[in-house]
Amino acid sequence: AAVCRPSVFTASECISIICEAQVEGLERAQILRNGKSVKSYGRTCSATWLPRKKTTREWIYQRVITHTLDVNDANYRFQLDDIQALQVLEYRKFQRFFWHYDTYIGSRRKLTAVFNLSDPKDYWGGGFRILGDIHNKQYLRERGAGIWFPSFVRHCAKAPLLGRRWVLVAWMLGEEFK
Repeated sequence: AAVCRPSVFTASECISIICEAQVEGLERAQILRNGKSVKSYGRTCSATWLPRKKTTREWIYQRVITHTLDVNDANYRFQLDDIQALQVLEYRKFQRFFWHYDTYIGSRRKLTAVFNLSDPKDYWGGGFRILGDIHNKQYLRERGAGIWFPSFVRHCAKAPLLGRRWVLVAWMLGEEFK
């Protein structure tokens, strides 16, 4: 169901992405409810969007796209034609995102990718959970590792008990499933 790959980003690249997020400024993450962005008890992490900038962030987008297309070709074969703006999430003690799906009626999201930006020594407990198997699960907590799964698969983020956990999230888009 899900595919994990180690070493998509180096440690220094992960730190650079976290710095980009801090420059953008993080706020309490929201969810979509009836077409509107609202705060939710079920999603308490902080978030920021990293809009695509040819001069400073294109390398991040290219890395995500390259690996995602490769994973898609080898595992899913979804028709993909675009990428949504990347989002960085910060999970502190007791912050979480309850079980959810990344797609909804009318959404073009087809494939989700989550990249662990944190050193596993920087937080204890918590992390990513998914309903289903994960190929190469042993790499999941590695800094720079990515996990890909269809956006219609249920998943959640459990709160770290100590420290902070940073992730980069990408959604690849395409025509609705038929």
